[in-house]
Order: sequence, then structure tokens, then C-alpha cells
Amino acid sequence: MRPSASSMRFSSALVSALLAVPVLTGPVPTGQAYTDLILEERRRQLFSEGQRYGDMLRYNLPFTKGTTLKGNTYSDLTCVPLPDVETRNNPNFKS
Repeated sequence: MRPSASSMRFSSALVSALLAVPVLTGPVPTGQAYTDLILEERRRQLFSEGQRYGDMLRYNLPFTKGTTLKGNTYSDLTCVPLPDVETRNNPNFKS
């Protein structure tokens, strides 16, 4: 069941008040615009908490390629290497 526009506006105002963030004004977005708004807010509010990677995989968002400030390049790969402790403790794992 999708929440009503008034309940979304109330929820937005409540979160904004708790976080001292300006309240959204204007019409409440619907559909993809609403999802985009939520993902953008999650990107900003959950910065450096490890939530972005899961959102990007879940919603099939593009991973960027680029260069870090130190000049190292990174790609758009979505696989994460296994930690060394996991590979050492698993007798079935062969490298």
C-alpha cells in the first residue's frame, strides 16, 4: 500500500524537524520522481555509512569510473573481494 500524499508530507516534515533540515515545499513527487528523491536524500544523509553500495546494487544505479585525488584509477566493477580471514578459514576455498 502506497502512503498518501499527506502522510508523506508529514513524514518529511517530521524528519526535517528532527534533523534541522528545511521542509520540502511544493507538490509531493510520485512514481520515479519520488524514488529518485528518496535515493538522493539517502545518498546525502547516509554519507560514509556504507549504505550507498547496497542502494546502487538494489536499484541498478550506474557505478562511475574515474581517478582518485591521489591519481589512482577505479572502475565500475561491482564485485567485492573476500576478506583474507574468510579465505584462510575456509578449507574449501582454493585460490
